[in-house]
Amino acid sequence: MAVFSDDSNYQGDYRLIRFGCFVNESPDPEVIAIVKNEPYVHHFRNIKKAWQANRKNNKIIEILPKSISCENIYTSPGEIP
Repeated sequence: MAVFSDDSNYQGDYRLIRFGCFVNESPDPEVIAIVKNEPYVHHFRNIKKAWQANRKNNKIIEILPKSISCENIYTSPGEIP
């Protein structure tokens, strides 16, 4: 069973990222994602699921995770090898 958390003090298997995501290397504040928790990386690239807000029709749509990355704000740069 996968462990999931959006608490910065908890190191579960997956993490919900609510800001700092990119689509095709461009920042997109409308994207949220569930990522595999990898503590010593600059960007999470192992994205399990991702969604994007569509303000035109007020819906949230699932998007393909292959073009998504999210910043790792949970590990300080000095901790990343």
